[in-house]
Amino acid sequence: MKTLFVYFMVKLLLQFPGLFSDGTRFYPSDVAIVESSTPTVLNIKIVTFNVLVEIEEKNGISSWDDRKQLCAKILEKSDADFIGLQEPTPWQVSYLNKQLPVYDVLYFKKNIVHFTDVVLMYRSDKYDLIEHGWWWLSPEPQRPSLGFGNDFPRILIWGKFRHIESGREIFVMNTHFDNTMPSQSRMAELNTKMLKKLTNTGLPIVLMGDFNTDPTRGRYDLLVSNGWNDAYLSSEKSSETGLDNNVPTAFGRTRIDHILYFGDTIIANGWKRIESTDPQKKLSDHWPVFTELIIH
Repeated sequence: MKTLFVYFMVKLLLQFPGLFSDGTRFYPSDVAIVESSTPTVLNIKIVTFNVLVEIEEKNGISSWDDRKQLCAKILEKSDADFIGLQEPTPWQVSYLNKQLPVYDVLYFKKNIVHFTDVVLMYRSDKYDLIEHGWWWLSPEPQRPSLGFGNDFPRILIWGKFRHIESGREIFVMNTHFDNTMPSQSRMAELNTKMLKKLTNTGLPIVLMGDFNTDPTRGRYDLLVSNGWNDAYLSSEKSSETGLDNNVPTAFGRTRIDHILYFGDTIIANGWKRIESTDPQKKLSDHWPVFTELIIH
């Protein structure tokens, strides 16, 4: 039943995109230059995690029912301010949200469609949501669509947040690139174009996700150009063995899950791959990735 439901939601999106196009949600309404002031230094913890969709079985990975409690505990222990999830079904999102009640959840939902391939969770006790939205990773980013060689719709979810205590604002985004070429490259090119307007706001920006792109595949060069930084490369020590490009974030793959950031006031203060606390049980076919960012 869950497989049929997910299939139906995707078919509905692609067959009737006009029902789910929403210009007011497509792009932030306020892109004015931010006036400088004496800021409060913020330490922001970020986690990105492809949880593996529960309707897919992979060798060596337990069912979602068997690993969901462990996943929830790992995320809770991270004490992250923002968590980006990729691949969850609505039921996985519902479970994690119930286990982590300090977070509010953002994803694409309109009319009867709940498209949860990309989900952004945020600490609502620490951050107010000013506005949020999405764009589709396609030649028509304002509406649900394909077009880059992918067979499954891909999306970026963004939120503009205000830190309650200090009043400082930040954009936080989550995405999931397709696992085929050349779609990965085209999605990177589209995002570079879409993000350019936001980089002129003066606000720090965090972009996380499963990019299915490593430093040798796709347009990773674009992801870390024009002022964008990879928290992994910017951290003094990115793994227990030191800084290298050989720390995989997906089983049988390479480092394809990234936390990127933009802005003169933001720096990375550490990066790590979160390991399962149960050596007999994998969390997913990806490891969660954690970083701490400091905004001056």
